[in-house]
Amino acid sequence: MLRGCQKEMIMLKTAESRLFERAFFVLRRGGEGTTEGDMLAEATRILSLAQGARPRRRWGRGFLFAAGMLAGIAIFAIFRFAFGW
Repeated sequence: MLRGCQKEMIMLKTAESRLFERAFFVLRRGGEGTTEGDMLAEATRILSLAQGARPRRRWGRGFLFAAGMLAGIAIFAIFRFAFGW
């Protein structure tokens, strides 16, 4: 939600994106001294990061499940043979 009387904003048409037609960027206050080229370069950088960003799974769910099961079996075996339960 935008608040205030006046906000500066950039609208970029994204031709190469298959998901987005346009992107809107609301500028922060105190951005004096930046040129239009700087703003467009930053907006393009953000868009390129957003298009290539996918959540990376380092470990699969199956691996984590198997590791948990093995840890549980190991703890059970330790208590079973160490304390004779």
